[in-house]
Amino acid sequence: MVGGKLVQMAKQRFLIWRVFRRVSVSTPLAAVSAPGLRRFAESFALQGIRMDTNTKEALEAGVFRSGEREFAFGNLEAIHCGRILSESPTDVRLEHDLAFFTFAMPLAKCEPDTIRTTAQIARNLEHGVSHASDLRRFEWSPIALAFRTMSLISSLQLVGPLASEKYGNDSLSIRRHIEICGSLLEKQVERYLGYNHAVFTESALMAYRLHRGDFRRARSSASRTLSVISKSTLQDGTWSERSPAYHAHMLLMLKAVRSTGLLRSAQDDEARELEDRMSGALHTLVHPDGDIAVFNDAAVHDAPAPKLLGWKTDHARSRNSVLTDAGFVRASRGLISTLMDAGPMGPDDVVGHGHADFLAVEMVIAGHRFIVDPGVASISGGPLRVWTRSAETHNGPVFVGYEPAEFFGAWRVGWSGAAAIDYVEVNAHGEVELAKASCDGWARWGGHVERTLTVKDEFTQICDKWSGMDTTPRQTSFLISDDWSPDQVSSDRIDFIHSSGVKAQLVVQGEVTISLTPESHFQSGPASRRPAHRITCVPSSDSITIRIVTAKGSS
Repeated sequence: MVGGKLVQMAKQRFLIWRVFRRVSVSTPLAAVSAPGLRRFAESFALQGIRMDTNTKEALEAGVFRSGEREFAFGNLEAIHCGRILSESPTDVRLEHDLAFFTFAMPLAKCEPDTIRTTAQIARNLEHGVSHASDLRRFEWSPIALAFRTMSLISSLQLVGPLASEKYGNDSLSIRRHIEICGSLLEKQVERYLGYNHAVFTESALMAYRLHRGDFRRARSSASRTLSVISKSTLQDGTWSERSPAYHAHMLLMLKAVRSTGLLRSAQDDEARELEDRMSGALHTLVHPDGDIAVFNDAAVHDAPAPKLLGWKTDHARSRNSVLTDAGFVRASRGLISTLMDAGPMGPDDVVGHGHADFLAVEMVIAGHRFIVDPGVASISGGPLRVWTRSAETHNGPVFVGYEPAEFFGAWRVGWSGAAAIDYVEVNAHGEVELAKASCDGWARWGGHVERTLTVKDEFTQICDKWSGMDTTPRQTSFLISDDWSPDQVSSDRIDFIHSSGVKAQLVVQGEVTISLTPESHFQSGPASRRPAHRITCVPSSDSITIRIVTAKGSS
């Protein structure tokens, strides 16, 4: 059995190498000018907006940027994947952004002559392949091939006729690279993984086939993409991997596929209904500040901005909602908006993007993030990845020293518990007044936890209860954004003032020991460490109540 799999792997690697060698020296097909492809490009280009910090001048000087991070290669010809990680192992996201080529789209839209710069970086990647083993690096993985295919096709479409007329040789280089990526992807599309990987790779095949004028097979890929998105979306409209970032990504991909006009009438009706459900769920997963929550593997600015996907500020005024299947509850009153995660870690078959954030909350006060999720410190195996996924790192109640799930490596999960919404009380105005949820992650040791969120005009209250595991310490902790300055005025109360002048109080009821320590969070993903305050509450009984009040005069 093992020997057979090894033989299959060897054959696959040989086949991929042969495809690369054949396509890299052949003349690529001319790009097709199809209205559907132009519309796809305009939709998919939203993936590149966060990469608009890159400029022609910077890239030609060998400087590549992603968010607040940059890497200096020395010159344009030296820009190549692999070097970033070899010199700066924590800059995985920077490496991914370079391999995905999403940076090329805002350049193509604003500075068409940067097509020459894009073409040179694509040639750099090709020149770096001299052996079959080189194609096993990340920049040649299916997910990287998919993004690069869609990004380069979109870039050509955004430049328009000038791509061939004015930048002939460079346009030819880009079309050749699209042929390489598309041909390799034909052999490696990740249908077996399902979920976001299947959506990205199948969508890329659709764009590639449309780019080549193969409308029949492009329509087939569009149908498959719709099928995966439909099967992977819960009835309440939430993307089943339960990451707000992936939810935004998948909503964008659905819009992009619809824009091509490849779906037949009945399929487009299905897609429209699905888009409506996903858009509705997005409004629950976005905070009043207009950015997503960062539960599970999510990061602010990793996915397209919610406002570009249809989220509007006025939705923040009616943001009380319950996503029953996903297990998210939003409750808002006055200046305080709270989102609680009370669902499973993710799909049973692909749970790698899940964190043990059972019963955790994020809270926004007067439009400013107050209680924050730790975010994603790393997507590589190691201590930071363990910290990122641990229950004790998050804002939920825990039994100290015991994890409600078994994590190993970067993406693997053994057994796992789950949280669930027990019941919700809603008033006549549709406002959530009380939500109770529980988690069975400690059941194997005889433990159980539950959290009740109560919302009043005067305050928001969180009550945690533990049962079983009587000799094990209990703990509830919260990460508070460093934008808020704390002042522990007594043993049971901490006052906060935001840099904008908004004031809040956190009051703990009962016999509890509380401590305030410095911590970090990664709201915008790896390599974006930001300071935070950790409030740790250790009760001497089986319950604890925390009340958050906004001070008079706040607005």
